[in-house]
Amino acid sequence: MFELLLQSAVDLVFPPRCVVCDEPGESGDEGLCLLCRQSVDGGRSAAACPRCGAGAAPFAVAHGSCARCRRHSPIVDGTVRVGPYTEALAHMLRAYKFRAQERFEPILGRWLAEAVDDAPWRDDLEAVVPVPAHWTKRIVRPVQVAARIGAVVAKHLGLPFAQLLCRPRSGPTQVGLTYTQRLQNVKGAFRVRRGFKMTSAKLLLVDDVRTTGATLAECARVLRRGGAKRVFAGAVVCADTSHAGTVASPQP
Repeated sequence: MFELLLQSAVDLVFPPRCVVCDEPGESGDEGLCLLCRQSVDGGRSAAACPRCGAGAAPFAVAHGSCARCRRHSPIVDGTVRVGPYTEALAHMLRAYKFRAQERFEPILGRWLAEAVDDAPWRDDLEAVVPVPAHWTKRIVRPVQVAARIGAVVAKHLGLPFAQLLCRPRSGPTQVGLTYTQRLQNVKGAFRVRRGFKMTSAKLLLVDDVRTTGATLAECARVLRRGGAKRVFAGAVVCADTSHAGTVASPQP
């Protein structure tokens, strides 16, 4: 009782602040204010293509895919996301990825796990595989989001966390490249780690941001060549909805 009274007194003098916008009035386990909570909830409930994860109106999806997927036939069997790269959700990811604010890790990981849980292919999954970063990126970036979030997702889903892929080649940045250029840029950049064998495995590939899907597609292609039967994907955010034209990637 005393601790509750003390906390109430502290909150009265120093009102809790939202972890995103820093305005007074945070609430709930995530520490979001009402407006930021509404922003995140709106993104999480926004309609998306079940094949590629890009934003799509419900009437634009037919036979389990959007018009873009029907034209390009993506190698990934299905994709889920927490939401689009907008407002509060984007702020949380940038703060975690570029400023090492690790308080967002369990939140984003749980939200992505919940998105996977709602997918029709959830029960098919046998392991969670993160998109790997080149060693140069691991040096300059404080947090390797795909691996860390992937581990959280695997724990929530009760699945093995398997770092099956490595990235021996870095290559130029994807920023400003078209979809076709992005595909070419990541071609041959990934491989299955030595010592791992897959026999008809059904895997969840995890990344922090899906922009055009080129990186996820290349990773899925490598996993299939290595023996995987089906490859699904989960991304914290989907940043773009087009498969053509110049694409700008999210920046800190």
